[in-house]
Amino acid sequence: MAVKDIHTHNAFAESVGAARNQYKLNPLPASVNQAKIDKETYKRWFKYIQDMGANTIRVYTVQQDVFYNALYEYNKDNDNPLYLIHGVWVNDYTQNSHRDALDQGLKERFLSDCRTMLDVIHGNKKIGLGRMASAGSGFYLHDVSQWIIGYILGV
Repeated sequence: MAVKDIHTHNAFAESVGAARNQYKLNPLPASVNQAKIDKETYKRWFKYIQDMGANTIRVYTVQQDVFYNALYEYNKDNDNPLYLIHGVWVNDYTQNSHRDALDQGLKERFLSDCRTMLDVIHGNKKIGLGRMASAGSGFYLHDVSQWIIGYILGV
């Protein structure tokens, strides 16, 4: 089955992918590697990802708005789009602290972050810098939900 049939049939289509974070690929640690990635760089990387035979990208958390803008532009007229498996981050400190999964504060924060991620992929969110731990910021204006093939909750 061709990957483009993933949303049009009830049959299984194989997903071959690459994981992606918010930083440029270089030997510097992430804390030093905060250089902004532009839309053209993302689109070039998307082509490289497909050239290596992948059809899916996994992201651990909400990315900068430019990532979704680039994915939308790359996919909108593409007969062979890239698909996305989207994660919702759980703060490591909170997850590994004295709280358990049933803690009301942890649950409320997690559900809020899930709603934010859904608003982001539907192009209906503005996130201020630093509003979400380990997540991007910006104006999310493009609906990329048609290319979402799964979610990973609690990464």
